[in-house]
Amino acid sequence: MTNTPWWNCRQAATRTFTPDEVTVDERGHEHRSLVLKRACNGCGASLGDTMDRDVDRHGNLTDIRGECDNCTRISPADLQVGDVITSDPRRDFTIRALDRDEFGDVTINPGTSDKAFIHADQTVTIRPRHA
Repeated sequence: MTNTPWWNCRQAATRTFTPDEVTVDERGHEHRSLVLKRACNGCGASLGDTMDRDVDRHGNLTDIRGECDNCTRISPADLQVGDVITSDPRRDFTIRALDRDEFGDVTINPGTSDKAFIHADQTVTIRPRHA
């Protein structure tokens, strides 16, 4: 199985959302049939049924933020103070300060323990902005 980079996941097949099914046998016992569901790595939104491509060859869940309508990929030039960046492994942090250099590179939260550097040609995933 090949790993699809999470930023290309929107090109993948649409997920189904199979509801749980409850049946009652002749003795009156309930039996529940369910399909495992998958949530976004970035915001936790339910995205539908789990698919084979959700698990890599080592048994780890793949990153599927690219399928999520809530998570947004943007360039460093569009980052704003107050945006919440999501990363993998899951570590969300709020942008409290930004420093941009002459090349368009961005240092987030300079001088703090959650400082991060993003090159101008990279993109990052942010949580939805609230009005």
